[in-house]
Amino acid sequence: MTAETWSIAHPSLGCIEVSTGTEDELRALDPDFPQGRKASNSPRLLVQVGGTVVARRKSLGNVKIDLSKETLSDPDKHPSPGEYGHQEGLLRPVLEIESNWMDTWVRSVTLRVRDTVVLLDAPVGSRAAKRQAAMERSAFKRWLYPLLAGVGKGGWAIAVIVLGPLVAGLLRRLWQWLSQYLPDWEINLPSIPWPDITLPSVNLPSIPWPDITLPSWDAPWWVDVLAEYSKVWVPVVVGIGIGVAAIRNHRRSEQTKEEWTKEQAARTDAGRSAVAAALEAPTVRAAQVFRARMDQLAASDGG
Repeated sequence: MTAETWSIAHPSLGCIEVSTGTEDELRALDPDFPQGRKASNSPRLLVQVGGTVVARRKSLGNVKIDLSKETLSDPDKHPSPGEYGHQEGLLRPVLEIESNWMDTWVRSVTLRVRDTVVLLDAPVGSRAAKRQAAMERSAFKRWLYPLLAGVGKGGWAIAVIVLGPLVAGLLRRLWQWLSQYLPDWEINLPSIPWPDITLPSVNLPSIPWPDITLPSWDAPWWVDVLAEYSKVWVPVVVGIGIGVAAIRNHRRSEQTKEEWTKEQAARTDAGRSAVAAALEAPTVRAAQVFRARMDQLAASDGG
C-alpha cells in the first residue's frame, strides 16, 4: 500500500501536496515523520509545500492550515523532525482539509488564496476520486453530495426531530411496563429542627418610575415554534448553507483551473518560441552575412 496524495501546482506558492496514510507509508515521503512505539493502521496526515513539510497530524479531521508567506518562510513554524504540528489558519491563504464523519478518509481539499477557491483533484482510485467522478457524471449528485455533507453537520438535530418522539414513546412504554414489577418504597426522612432566624427589615426609598404602556402584539405560532426549537433548526439551516457554498466553490474552482491551464499553455508556447528563435538566430545571421558577401563579390566582378 502507498499513501494517497492530493497535489496541485500553484502559480506563486508552488507544488502543494496533501498525503494520507499510515506512519510507514508517510515515512516513505517524509523520513522525519513520527513513529509510534506500536505499529498503527490509523490514517495520518502530511502536508508539504515546495518540498517543505508544513504540517503533520496524528489523525484526520476538518482542519485549516496556514499557508501565509510568514509561515512558509519561517522554519520555527514548521513541525520539528519526528514531531506532529501545524499552524492553524484563519485568514487566506489557507488550506482546508475536510474528512468524512468518521475521520477515516479525506473527502475534499480546498485551497483559498485571495479571491480564488480551488478544489484539489483526489488521488486516482481513492474513495474521494470516486465521489468526485460521480458528481461530474451526474448533475443531480453534483448538488446532492455537497448538500448531504452540509446537512450532515447538523445531522444530530435531524435525529432529534425524527427520532426524539419515537425514543421518548418507547421509554415511556418501557417505564410503564417496569413500574408494575417494582415495589413501592416509602422512605421517612428525619426532621431537622432548623433555628428560626429573624432578619432585620430595611426600608429602601421608593423611586417614582414612569408608567410606560407598551403596545400589545401577539406573535404568530411559527415564531414561537422557531424560538422554542432554535437549537434544532439552526444547525440544519447552517448545514444547508455549507452545502450550497460547496457547490458554488466547485464552479469557481473549475473556472480557476481552466484559467491556470490556459496561462500555463501560453507560457509554454512563449518559452518554446524563445528557444526556437535562439537556436535559429546563428543560422539566420550566417545566411545574411553570406548573402551580403556574395553581393559584394558580384558587384566587384561587374565593375
